Amino acid sequence: MTFCGNCGTENPDKNNFCCFCGSALKDAGSIPPVAPMNATADPEPDERARIGAYDPDMDYATGATAAAATTAAAAEPAEYNPQEAMRNYDEPVSHPKNGMRYGGIILAILAFGLTAALLFIIPLNVTGWDTSTTLYNLAVNGTAKDLAIIGFVIAALAIGIFSIIVPIFSLVSGATIISIVVALYYKHASTIGMNFNSLLIILGLGIVVILLGVIASVMMSKYVRSIKGGVSMFSSCLFSWIGVPRRY
Repeated sequence: MTFCGNCGTENPDKNNFCCFCGSALKDAGSIPPVAPMNATADPEPDERARIGAYDPDMDYATGATAAAATTAAAAEPAEYNPQEAMRNYDEPVSHPKNGMRYGGIILAILAFGLTAALLFIIPLNVTGWDTSTTLYNLAVNGTAKDLAIIGFVIAALAIGIFSIIVPIFSLVSGATIISIVVALYYKHASTIGMNFNSLLIILGLGIVVILLGVIASVMMSKYVRSIKGGVSMFSSCLFSWIGVPRRY
């Protein structure tokens, strides 16, 4: 036990100061320094080497750096989203192909004009240019007068008119005219004075009708699809005439 020299209070040997008055019980040089309360213990050298310097990019909760996490995320393939792909496909473009629109309309009109000419103006006897041998005259008043030929001529005309709006139907009107001409050539060639050269000319013009209709349809489709994707060819032909509705 140690007695305080100031107040005489008895203190344990381990005390450096009196528990009653606070006076020093030992010389100041023999009292070990007291570490500050907020001091942080410095880790051992080998511990610092194991931990390393502080890295601001290190995710110390998972043990991986932010850069490594970013690289791993980039390596994973993106998940396919069909709705996103459809949205991108349907996005309108800023420059619609108006040239395709007007070109398709012009070709559609030309296809119908040539169809009407083959029915009413251009004779089957092209080399002699006998106007009495036009398909219309032959079907109504001429040698080939019968209900079947009249029906085909009317059908070709009706389909030709409709093909102005939907040019792809020029396939039907052109094929109908070609069928009528071939049938008349083999049945009435000598009567109407139709030779093989005239047959080739008429067949060539019928093929031109078909090609005009097909090209016009493709051009109209390209125009509409430059504004709105996923539109059918029939709708594309219609929209080329009236314009594409904004809410379609």
